[in-house]
Amino acid sequence: MIEPERLHDFLRYEDGKLYWLHRPEAMPRWNTRYAGMQAFTADKDGYKTGAIQNKSYLAHRVIWAMHYGRWPEGQVDHKNGKRSDNRIGNLREASSFQNSQNVKRRVDNTSGTAGVCFFKARKQWTARICCNGKKHHLGYFSSYEEAAEARREAEKNLGFLKRC
Repeated sequence: MIEPERLHDFLRYEDGKLYWLHRPEAMPRWNTRYAGMQAFTADKDGYKTGAIQNKSYLAHRVIWAMHYGRWPEGQVDHKNGKRSDNRIGNLREASSFQNSQNVKRRVDNTSGTAGVCFFKARKQWTARICCNGKKHHLGYFSSYEEAAEARREAEKNLGFLKRC
């Protein structure tokens, strides 16, 4: 893995984007084609990726390393959930567990709140949450608002990261 301070020899960061720098040691054709151009391209999952010295990197991890002078110990989470938004203010270091908390609402969720659904058999709303691989049932509620509030309170008590 390249040393974080060496990244500045190859790349320039500007408003969430990386640009290739002119390299004196590179072949003239490389500089003509790439110097000053935006570096890294989106992969199938929406993350920006690219190679530096024949090693593949994720742009958000490179930006983190360039800004803080060290590689992140865990994962780098996009606060607003947009994988292509690599502004340093949108990035935060997170554990795998914390990063998994900041996911989009599932497409099969019809209530609008993660962990809240209508339980037809009891004709009540139910709330649940999963933490460290354990599922916790938060209860049955007569209204959606009560179930959603129970879920929000559990997220707060468990220290879930919030999407911005």
